[in-house]
Amino acid sequence: MLAFASAPVALSLLFLWPVRLAIYGEDLFSTGGSDHGAGNTAFVVLELLVVVWSLALLVVGLRTVRGQPGLERR
Repeated sequence: MLAFASAPVALSLLFLWPVRLAIYGEDLFSTGGSDHGAGNTAFVVLELLVVVWSLALLVVGLRTVRGQPGLERR
């Protein structure tokens, strides 16, 4: 379950980080470079959304497997 829920995080590493590296280059790994501002904030927000998506997948998956009330069909 954890592996399937973490798939969005793995995909974000394959798609977001290369774009971020192409834009900011080595400044991404040092403090006080060109990686500050609105562009960096957009990448941080996208990464947080991916983490929230993964956590939501984990919660839904665990509730489904464990048969928690509230998910049964009527």
